[in-house]
Parts: sequence; C-alpha cells; structure tokens
Amino acid sequence: MKEKKEMKRMTVMCILAIVMTASVYAASVLLEFQITTDTNDQISPAIHGNIVVWKDSRNGDADIYGYDLLTGEEFQITTDTSDQINPAIYGNIVVWQDYRNGNTDIYGYDLLTETEFQITTDTNDQTTPAIHGNIVVWEDERNGHMDIYGCDLLTETEFPITTDTNDQYCPDLYRNIVVWHDDRNGNTDIYGYNLLTETEFPITTDTNNQYCPAIYSNIVVWYDDRNGNDDIYGYNLLTETEFQITTDVSDQCTPAIFGNVVVWVDKRVGSAGIYGYVLSTSTEFPITSDADEDSTPDIYCNIVVWDTTKDQNWNIYGAKLDVNICRGAPSTPGNPDTNDPIRPLASHRISQLRSSLENILESCENLRNQNDPLYNKCCEINLDRVNEFLLLAEQFYASGNYIAANYWALEAMKLLEEIQECFGA
Repeated sequence: MKEKKEMKRMTVMCILAIVMTASVYAASVLLEFQITTDTNDQISPAIHGNIVVWKDSRNGDADIYGYDLLTGEEFQITTDTSDQINPAIYGNIVVWQDYRNGNTDIYGYDLLTETEFQITTDTNDQTTPAIHGNIVVWEDERNGHMDIYGCDLLTETEFPITTDTNDQYCPDLYRNIVVWHDDRNGNTDIYGYNLLTETEFPITTDTNNQYCPAIYSNIVVWYDDRNGNDDIYGYNLLTETEFQITTDVSDQCTPAIFGNVVVWVDKRVGSAGIYGYVLSTSTEFPITSDADEDSTPDIYCNIVVWDTTKDQNWNIYGAKLDVNICRGAPSTPGNPDTNDPIRPLASHRISQLRSSLENILESCENLRNQNDPLYNKCCEINLDRVNEFLLLAEQFYASGNYIAANYWALEAMKLLEEIQECFGA
C-alpha cells in the first residue's frame, strides 16, 4: 500500500513537473504564413494593427506596399518612379524615406483617406523614420552630421531632438520617449529624450558599442557587442536597471519589441533565424527554424513579421504566437448577416469617441501645464491606450469589420470613463 502511495505521489510530481515546464517554456509558434509571393524582392516589413507594410522591388524601383491581414488583400502605397524605402507604420499612417527630390525626404500616407503627404522639405538627407501616435522621428543630416529630428503631424511642426555635434542614428519612440544610438563618447551608446520635459538622458554607459534601440512602454532593447559577439540587452526606464536577454555566443541583432515579447535576428544555427523572448518569464524561444536567411523582424501583439530568402528571392512571412495576445477583437471580418447592421452604430460610437477624447485631451493638457500629479495618475498611460483603441476602431471600420470597430470604440470609451472618474477621485 505504501509503495502504491509513493508511486502515485511520484506520478503526480512528474505531471506537475511537466505542467510547470510547459508553463515556463510555453511560448511557441501556432502558425507560420506567407504574406508576399512576388518573385522580386520584398524586405523591411513593419506591422501595426492588421496592416503590414514593406519595401518592394517588383516595379523596377523600390516602392512601399501593404497587406491587410484581415482581408488578405495586398495593395500598393507609393507609385513614384524614384525609390521609397524603410517604411514604418502606426495606426492609419505609413511613413518612409523617399528619393524623389534628389535628396532623401520623409513622406507619409494616410490609409483611411488614401492621401500621400510630404513631411520634410530640407535639401539635406532625412532617413529611417519611426512613428508613434502623431509624432514622426528620423535621422537628419542638415547640420553636417547626423541628428535626430521630429515632426508633430497634428500641428505640422518640425523640431530638433539632438544637437550634439557627433552622429546620432536609428531612432525609435514610444509615447513621449525617443531613443537612438549615439557616437558622442567615442563608442556607440543608447540615449533617450523626453518630449514632454525636453530633457535628454543616457541609457547605456558601457565602453563597448550598443546599436539600434527599440522601445515599448518602459522597456528599451538593443544589440550590444560588449561580450565579443552581438547580444540583445534591455533597460527598464522606471527602475533604471539594465539586463541581458541573450547569452548565446553567436550574434543576435536588430531587436523589436511589443508588450511582453522581444524578437530579433539570431545566427546560432549558422543561418540567420528569428528568435523571441518573453520578458515576464525570462524565457527564450525560436520562431523560425529553417536554414534560410531571415531578417528585420517586427512584432504587433502576437503577430511577428520578417523577410526571408525561403523562396529564393526575399519575401515577407509572418507567424502567430501563443503569447503576447492582445485583448480580443474578432480576428477575421464578421459574418455579413451580423456585421453590416452594426455599421451605423460603429460609426456613431467612433464619432462620439473622437468628440469625448477632444474634451479629455484639453483637460489633461491643463493638468500637465499646471504640473498637477493627476496628469500622471489619470492621463499619461490611459490616453495612449485610448488612442491605440481608437486607431484600431478606425482601421477595422475602414476594412469593413464593423463588429470589431464597435468593440474597440467601446473599449476606448470605457477608458475615457475611467479617466473622468480618476479626475473626480
């Protein structure tokens, strides 16, 4: 009897060990899918919401193309016969680096209105844009070296972010924080800038080189050569603590981050593959495992996109993860029998949301100008989420998924109500 009890106990312990191991190492790819099939090269994908954009060589020059993950529809964004490269996307706005004026400028495109617009007009070169909310940032050579500049698309005002006489490259931003890599110290370091306080601050101080940061919320990630190879490192802006993400002796580079997951290019299997890391569990997992060359990953929620030589030319592929899943809207367009009747309701709610948001923005701006602590408590994080949900509602509405549009508009309205309640707290 005792032996049976001991055997039962050991069986339970084994099951628990398996369950615990599965929970720690659970991050995996649910589905891999191909996005582009053209026999020319498609590279440098970026993703936000249900839209993926990339640089495409099918027309004999470099154009920007896009793909709607909901509808499976591919579409061309730029048609100018000069080259357009390095696209980035946030919400309905796509930005890129454009050669049509004899130098490189930053241009943009509104997916909702299908209108193209020029962002920079300086006769020197502006390159590698990034966008979050209504702010676009880029590398700018107008001062005889490379600086970081920005533009507020709402006010159409351009402004310098860095003024140091050394070079600054590879900007990224999230909310009010811009990050980049900086040559001012004789090596390459990561720096940051707060758009609200207009203050600059160093993030890394190691005497080796740190390159191409990416930021989401309070986490900044980059690749770092301090160990004799390239590793991925991170930094928590709230706790001011640095941490190492990869320890493999091969090179890991070009990280991207969204929510709880960091992804990067990894050369540990000989060819370049894509790996990921779950920040909350400190666990690493492979996303691609073939012998082809994979590059430039980007991530939004649990969707990762990258370019690959899998089809002899470079194509864009994607993967759906079982982690980092954003709060759920329908992942496919709704049934027309139930979807179409929601259209007027979704339209009304989006309009109502825009009006309410305008009033809240004014109240929050007054709090910020008065240095009222209620701004940080009520506005800073919640407003960013409201804008994110509004953009999702507008995107789903434009794609004909009125059920999803209505869902995200309601989610945004709930957050606005929380902000209003916070004001009265």
